Amino acid sequence: MRGSVRQGAAVISIVLICSVLASLAMGVLVAYAVCIGLFQMFRIHSRQVRQQRQTVPQIFRPAA
Repeated sequence: MRGSVRQGAAVISIVLICSVLASLAMGVLVAYAVCIGLFQMFRIHSRQVRQQRQTVPQIFRPAA
């Protein structure tokens, strides 16, 4: 009886460890997706700013 109790506790411990590792992995993947999305938004923004700066008339640019 004692052997099966210890074996059951070991199985529960392994399942708990695996679930914690799986949740950590999911968190890393979600964080990665958020970072990729934010970098895409920043890239779009920087292209818009570059385009606006290229269309600024010569009058507003400082003389060299």
